[in-house]
Amino acid sequence: MKLYLILINISILKSCVDSAQIFVTTTSSLITALANAKAGDTISLADGTYISTKFIVTVNGTYLKPITLKGSQKAILTTGSINDGYGFHLTANYWIFSGFSISTALKGIMLDNASFNLLTNLTITNIGT
Repeated sequence: MKLYLILINISILKSCVDSAQIFVTTTSSLITALANAKAGDTISLADGTYISTKFIVTVNGTYLKPITLKGSQKAILTTGSINDGYGFHLTANYWIFSGFSISTALKGIMLDNASFNLLTNLTITNIGT
């Protein structure tokens, strides 16, 4: 009879349990997900148009557990006018933005006091300034 010893690192297991996969399909659900995000969470945007001047992030991820906001190029964040607002306002650390689009806003993405963030494969078009 063979006996196998399996060791599980409880801290790794706990970090996996603490992280959430959040799927959003509406502007209000996106704003809520951004406000309630926790380190390690992934927010996935469904294809569609999200219209608001309130896309703002103030919650920090961490070095080991960044927060991810992702979607396809068909997931479009907009203020609806090139004369109004930021397509996205990032005022936090350790976020990953990947794949989605920002279109038709006064400014595309504004980073204020935001460090250690990764913005990759974004499509940004029709920006006022």
